[in-house]
Amino acid sequence: VYEACCACGGGQHVEAASSQRPSQAPTVIPTLSSHPSRVPTTAPTVCEDDDNWISGGTVPVLSGLSCDALGGNETFCALLDDPQFSNFSKSVSQACCICGGSKLLSPSPSIASSDRPSVSPSNSASALPTSQPSQIASQSPSACVDEPDWRFVQGTNVALGCSAFTFNPEKFCVEINDLGAVYNGKSVYEACCACGGGQHVEAASSQRPSQVPTSSSSAPSLSIQPSFRPSASPSSKPSNIPSNEPTECADDPDWKSGNGSNTIFSGLSCETIGDSTFWCEALDREEYKNFGKLVSQACCTCGGSKFSSSSPSSIMSDMPSSQPSVSPSIVCVNEENWYFNLLPVPLGCFAIETDPVQFCQTIGDKGTTYCGKNIYEACCSCGGGQHVEPGSICKDDSTWRSGGGD
Repeated sequence: VYEACCACGGGQHVEAASSQRPSQAPTVIPTLSSHPSRVPTTAPTVCEDDDNWISGGTVPVLSGLSCDALGGNETFCALLDDPQFSNFSKSVSQACCICGGSKLLSPSPSIASSDRPSVSPSNSASALPTSQPSQIASQSPSACVDEPDWRFVQGTNVALGCSAFTFNPEKFCVEINDLGAVYNGKSVYEACCACGGGQHVEAASSQRPSQVPTSSSSAPSLSIQPSFRPSASPSSKPSNIPSNEPTECADDPDWKSGNGSNTIFSGLSCETIGDSTFWCEALDREEYKNFGKLVSQACCTCGGSKFSSSSPSSIMSDMPSSQPSVSPSIVCVNEENWYFNLLPVPLGCFAIETDPVQFCQTIGDKGTTYCGKNIYEACCSCGGGQHVEPGSICKDDSTWRSGGGD
């Protein structure tokens, strides 16, 4: 039995290959492996924030925050877990421990392009363009994507991203480029789609009309939006959309500069200004606004005209209207001293106005109340606030000073 049975010290001893499966229990003495384990751990031993990550976007207060700045406040996780705040190919839930991420957590698949081409072509289009043009012609036209996080910053003013230039590209693109603005090594003409730059990626067929006709047609096509250039011949009926500027400019004959701090600059008409552009800069201030218009809205020399209306004016008129209104005017006033105080920097209703689409829903979903009101009840931009007649709001006379006495 001592020669035949393994249990008694006998049997046949043969060489066996190493097991490819991990042991169910640790060895008594730790061994040093020559290469890393093929089986990943379920979680890192110690979680470490990604110290290179900061939140993206251009939203005041919420953009540019590092994991360290979040501290232990989980409120940031919900506020920042939005694609606009992703940065360096990671969201807050992938980069910061407090939100479930870490510097050891790799986003898979990566949203950033690889430094090297893949061995074989992909069956689907990549999310971002490659650094070199493809050798194969595209099957569909490309769509333009603005340079991520590009912005125009001047002094301490609020930064403007590419999306802000889409409202008037012919004005903004030229003026900002003339200022020599460069951000992340790119000018506005290189970074923003509205100015002819941006990144071009594959997209479905465009729903917008082409700038030039494919071929001659028997009848004019119906454009989805107006052209920036006039048509070759006049239309048979007036357009339903007003033009950006009148065909022939005419000064507003009723306009005169308001009573500002400098009496020399007050009471000037467009005719008095003439062709002198000096007055455009000197009078283009709120204190010289009159009849609901600035000089840049009233006088042709300064870019305005009698056709340029400010509708509705954000400032109450200095003169009563010629006819009484059918119903009293109503204005919205934010709840005084209301704050969302679950952040290191409290956000009042004024801060909410910078991005109501983002803030109203995110903070409203928290159900947070302050002074007995939630954000939907306190802030005008979220549908709340106090709706009162302008006359019921008392404002001090900002121009008044106490006189001198003997």
